[in-house]
Amino acid sequence: MKRAKDITVGETVFDRGQRFIVKEVRVDAEHGWIAFLDTEGFWHGVYHPDEYLRVGE
Repeated sequence: MKRAKDITVGETVFDRGQRFIVKEVRVDAEHGWIAFLDTEGFWHGVYHPDEYLRVGE
């Protein structure tokens, strides 16, 4: 488990029954919300920076 703000490019994330590999991380500068672009071109999120997500292989 990792907080959304600690997840980096290349990590595999499991969330809401989906598994994806992070290609890009975007952070909203005003509110801090985080979204992830996966290697297939789909966006996931938005997540609160302190929200925990399952990370693994």
